[in-house]
Order: sequence, then structure tokens, then C-alpha cells
Amino acid sequence: MQRKAKISLILVLLTLGLNGILFPQENPSLYVPTGHYAHVNSIAFADNGEFFVTGSADKTVKLWDYPSMREVRVFFGHTGGVLKVCISADSRYVFSAGADRTIRMWDAYSGKELKVFNGHRDEVNTICLSADGKYLASGSRDTQIKIFSIGSGKEIKSFSDKGDIVNALAFTHDSRYLLSDSMDRILKWNVKSGKVAGIFSRHKAYVWSLDVSHNGKLAVSADASGSIRVWNLSTFRETAAFSGHTNIVTQVSFSADDEYILSSSYDMRAIMWNIRKKEAAGIFAGHIKPLTDCRLSVDGRNVITASYDNAMRIFDAEKGTEKRVLTGYENNVSRVCFSRDGAVFACAYGDNTVRVWSRDEGRLLKVIKGHSSPVTALDFSANGKYFATGAKDDTVKLWDAKTWLEIRTLTDHTSDVTAVCFSPDGSRLFSAGYSGVIRVWDVESGKKIASFGKQNSPALGIAVFPDNKSLVTCSMYRGVIVWDYQTGKAKKTLSDHSLWVNAVAVSENGKWLASGSDDATIAVYDAKTLVKNMVLKGHQDGITSLFFSKDGKTLLSGSDDATMKLWDMARGVEIRSYTGQTEPVNSVAISPDGNFALSGSYHSLVRLWNVSTGRIVYTCMVKNESDFLTWTGDGYYMGTDRAIRNFAWYVKDLETYPLGDYRDTYNKPEVIRKRTSVSGAGTP
Repeated sequence: MQRKAKISLILVLLTLGLNGILFPQENPSLYVPTGHYAHVNSIAFADNGEFFVTGSADKTVKLWDYPSMREVRVFFGHTGGVLKVCISADSRYVFSAGADRTIRMWDAYSGKELKVFNGHRDEVNTICLSADGKYLASGSRDTQIKIFSIGSGKEIKSFSDKGDIVNALAFTHDSRYLLSDSMDRILKWNVKSGKVAGIFSRHKAYVWSLDVSHNGKLAVSADASGSIRVWNLSTFRETAAFSGHTNIVTQVSFSADDEYILSSSYDMRAIMWNIRKKEAAGIFAGHIKPLTDCRLSVDGRNVITASYDNAMRIFDAEKGTEKRVLTGYENNVSRVCFSRDGAVFACAYGDNTVRVWSRDEGRLLKVIKGHSSPVTALDFSANGKYFATGAKDDTVKLWDAKTWLEIRTLTDHTSDVTAVCFSPDGSRLFSAGYSGVIRVWDVESGKKIASFGKQNSPALGIAVFPDNKSLVTCSMYRGVIVWDYQTGKAKKTLSDHSLWVNAVAVSENGKWLASGSDDATIAVYDAKTLVKNMVLKGHQDGITSLFFSKDGKTLLSGSDDATMKLWDMARGVEIRSYTGQTEPVNSVAISPDGNFALSGSYHSLVRLWNVSTGRIVYTCMVKNESDFLTWTGDGYYMGTDRAIRNFAWYVKDLETYPLGDYRDTYNKPEVIRKRTSVSGAGTP
């Protein structure tokens, strides 16, 4: 996209010292691109050629600038994977359909959700827009085709053929008819009457994809055998057939000039077909898993492909050469924890490191290296002397919590270490892993004191009771077991979840034991009697992490539904939901003073929250060993020079500008320090 002329004038005025007045009027937003962390199911280009959107299994829709391929907007609201996206003819609105049975309408420039179209009883596989901009058609696994009024958002027609799942739809140019797949046929529906007006029936396998040419004369269809057929919409006759794919064709579409057809397939290739010459004009390969979609840019210069390998590839349309690969940043944060004084917090990353941050400054203090696989477990000792880590390399390491130097490595585990925790007095360290066996270590000597547990019953979490005699573990096999760790005998097994139990926590006041499961519930027990007291419900997906406040009055939960929730333990009710993330929450923690919460998630993102207001104080991110960026919701930031140059940009009306353009105004570490004071935390 080209920058508007007025921006040049603004930048000149900024250099004259007027930035404090003019910048807020422009009101850009700081955007940190992360890419999709799961595969892209659908791609759509805006007719103005300035951007494209992608819908992903990660439940988000993202908007990308063209031709820079910069990610500039994310739309989140779907509670299931996004299966199809499309854009209005005026390039103003984005539509998305998903596994959550809904269709959503978004403003492309503001990112706001405008409408939700409901009515389907199963996931919505496909959507398309009429050329006159009045109607939205949708097809679903519930076998229904529905027509909605875009203006009112109301369903105006519903019809079905033989109870078959609908995978593909396309309006004719005059908006009077709608094409749909029906097993090995294509049906032409009269939109007004909802009756079949014609049948195209030359396919020998299930039809997967459809498109109508821009001039309204032709339709193209593709099937599960790899066959592609072109039809005359007036005569219902086949005019061309292409065979080159060896597996399911997932997408076919016409080029903007209607001279070519682009197809993608499970055979891991995209092919450009010359309609007039009836031959392949280019083959685009490089993915290592089946393709889900492909699109030709409006200017005809680039082909974009998406695959189950979680990557999008950009090819030169004429030469067939690969130009760029777009992948999500996958350095996930698996665990977070505060130091016992709350001054720093530690985060375990997927690049085998632990990074230590200053809570009050949002500054990266230390990169801890030593493990040869991703770190999966963290804990600080109560006396503040030690820091323990566990990893997928089957080891536990003990570190000096002041110098961050390694003290020793504990090597008795035979599988991934999933959890570590210190005893209340700091003399013992407990570790658990996928083997199901719990190890007890003497902290001072590093010697293993005991081991016990259920073999081949992977332990996913561990917590110690404040009486310093018992501990609790949770397993992927639904069980929560309370142990007498001095004897190694199980005291009681709690079996109140229907799916894997991912997290356990015990309150420091010795009153509560809580467990969280993939069944989206939290079971709460009396920690002394081990009798179930209540079940906390509210999350829409599995519970990944639990953490009690120091006084035991509240419980914080993290979930795959991309939220955290704070629960009142006395009443058993939700106090607050912490929203604003687009990715699952892997780990949560509450600071010792109770004022702040941490969440760790995908894309190496860690967020510091104000517990009372529910607002994000700041977000911090790393992309290599030492470079980091920390930013607030209103665009203030700090970080290393390379991070400031490369990690993010400001976005205004889909235009992008370097952070350095506004460095004097918004590179303000002092603002972040102010926000971490209790009075200023969470300021918007």
C-alpha cells in the first residue's frame, strides 16, 4: 500500500516538535505480527488488490498488506477454527465462517466485529457473497444451504439436497442463482425460489470446490479424484477438463482476467491452468503437507498457497519460483512464575531457554541456557535462594536465584519432565514426568531421596501441601492423586473429571485443592478432608493452568479458550475474566502481593495483567536470544534497537509505519515503570 500524502506532512511537523499534538489525532495502533500458530484453511484477496485475509484453525482471521506481505490486523471472536473467508466487492468488509457454527462480518479497517450470522447446527464449511452485495450464502455440515441478508443479518432462505454436506458455493454473476456441490454433481439453485434450476453432472468423485468467472460466463469445479472441469453457465455444457493433480483438489479459482484457473491439492502442489490453451501454465511446489487453499493476487504477479504444514508460501506467478515463506512464530511460553519477592518473573520458552524479566520495567534481565530441549517446568524456592527447571531432555536443573548460575543437574528421569516444585521449607524438590514416576530430591546435596508413582500414567502437574507431608499430582488419565510423599503411598485418588487433568494447585492457607481438566471444569476440594466442595464452570475450552493467590481467597485459571478467569473461593463464583488474547493461555501466575498476574502463550508472548482491573499492563516478546520488545495497549514501547526496527509497526487505516517514526513520543520506558506501580497499573 502507498502512504497517503498527508503522512509526509505530518512527519515534517513531527520533526518540528509538534508530535505530541498531532500524533494522538492520527491515532495509529502498535501492531506486533505473530502469524498463525495453526494451519490456514482459507485465503481471500480484496478486489482493490491492497490486502488479503486468511482464516486459520487457530480461530483467528488475519489481514495482510499486499504487496509487502505484512500482517496488520487480527480479527478474533470465533470459538472454533475458521474454515472460510471472503471479502466484499468494495473491499470494506471481511466475512468468516467456522467450526463454531457462526459467520461473522468485520470492518476491514477498524477490525470491529459488525454482525454475527447464526442458524447452522454444525460447522460452516463455506460462504460466498452475491455480486450485488446484498446476500451471503453459507453451506454447512448440517447439509443446509442458507441465504442471509447482509443488511439485516437475518436468514431469508434455507434449502438442502439429499442431506449431503455442503463444501462449496458460488453465486452467478447476476446474483439470481447459486451453485453448490452435491456429491459428484453441481447444482444450480434459483435463489428466490430455493429450487434446483439445473444440474452439472460429469464428475466421478465428490466435488470439493467451485468458482464462477468474473465475466459470469463460466464455472469451474474440482473433485476428490484430482479432476477439474470448466462449464458454460448458459448451456450447462463442459468446455474444458484438466487432469494433473493426483489427489483431492481443495480449491479452484479464476484469475482476475478470467484467463487462468489456479488449483490447490492434497498432492502438495498448486497448478496454474491456461483456459484457452487447456494446459498447465505453472506448477508451485514446496509444501511438505497437503494444501488447503491457494490464491492468485489481483495484479497476477504472485501465487499464495496454504498448507497443513502451518506455512504460507509466496511464489512468482510467472516464473514459478518461491519468493517467501510466511510462518507463525512458534517459540511458545509453556510456563511462567514470579520470584518469591515478586520483583522478577521467569518464563520457559520453546527454544530451550528460560528468560528472566524485571516486573516493574518489563525489561529482559537474563537468558538462562543449559537444557537441550524445551523447558516445561519452573519454580522458585520459598527462601528465594534457588530456582528449579525441568525439560523435555529428561533432566531437572537447580540454579542460583541471584546469579542465575547452574548449581547442578538431576538426571534420574527417563522421560520428559512435566512439573517441578519445592517443599514449603525449601529443603526438598519434587519433579514429575511422562513416565508417571515422582522423584524427591534433597536440595542441598542433589541426591534423590525417593521415587514413587504409577508407571506409564503421565503426570502433568504437581503441587505440595503446606503441611510439608503431602503432595498431589494430576494425570492425562483423568486422575488426581494425593500422596504421602514420606512413605510414597497414595492417600486418595480423586476421579471427578471426564477428560485429561492438566493442572493442580493447593492454597498456601491449606484450605483448598483445585484441579483443572480438558473438560473445561475446575474441581475444588477441601484440602484436609479431600471432599469435593464445588465445581467451577465458565471456560469454553480445556483448563491449562491454576494458581491460588497467596491468601487463598482467589484462584486464577488459564484456558485453551484464550482467557484467564479469577474465582472467588468463598462463594465459588467468577469474579473477572481476562480477555484480549488471541491464543491459548499455557500458564498463569499471581504475584505475591496479589496485584499482578502473568500469562504465557504462543508466539513467545507474555502478558502482565492488573488483577483488579483485568487490563493488560504490558506485553513482552522475544524472537531471538537477546532482543526483546515490551509494549502497552496504547502504543508505548521499549526494547532493543533491533527489536524496535523489526518486531512491530504502527498501523493506521491499514497503512504501516516504523516504530522509529514516533520514537521520541512513544519509546517511553518510564511509562511502563509507572504502569507497574499499583496506582498506575492497567492504565489504558
